[in-house]
Amino acid sequence: MKNEKECKKIQELLPMYIDNLTSKEVTEYIEDHLAQCNCCKEKLKNMNSTISLEKIEQKEIDYLKKIKRKNFYKILMVIIFFLILISVSFWFFMNYRITKNPEGKYMLEKATINQDDIINYDIMILTGQKENITATWYVILTAKEQTCVNIIQELDGYDQTYLEEQYNMLKENWQLLRNPKLQNNKLYMNANEWNGRTKEDIENLFKERYQLINKQMI
Repeated sequence: MKNEKECKKIQELLPMYIDNLTSKEVTEYIEDHLAQCNCCKEKLKNMNSTISLEKIEQKEIDYLKKIKRKNFYKILMVIIFFLILISVSFWFFMNYRITKNPEGKYMLEKATINQDDIINYDIMILTGQKENITATWYVILTAKEQTCVNIIQELDGYDQTYLEEQYNMLKENWQLLRNPKLQNNKLYMNANEWNGRTKEDIENLFKERYQLINKQMI
């Protein structure tokens, strides 16, 4: 009975002994007992084997976590890269367009009015009608020469089906790409074929197409 109680006490101390947490006196006491007790010695051996196995498993888990973490960061970087690429592409196509000059060469031009345009250029706003259609042209003119550098057209009054047909036609045919946009049942587009024309030329061209209702300079 005495040996069983002593073995139980020793076995309870074995985990701390394995982790080197026992004092010098307790360590000597345990080792003296192990030298004489095969049962406790076998118990220690099994515990060491279990701990070694747990350490190996933990290393494997840590390695898999490390790999998973690396893959997560790689995927995150790819997502961030594509988000940046999409954002830059969206900004580019909202602000620039591919055009064809009279010589047949393709060029890259700004497609929208921005703050610099408003500050450095004059803007002529022409509003007119043709049947049920209301047209508004925002004509950007050089402040000094008063020549056209861009026109944004706004068309209102078409039914939804026609609007969508016109929008899809402009969107699909890249040679006619004019930054088309549908908003509030209105069709917006840029026009560059009259770039370089005078203010009077653009006004007369508008009058040929629509009945002029209002003209405003800003």
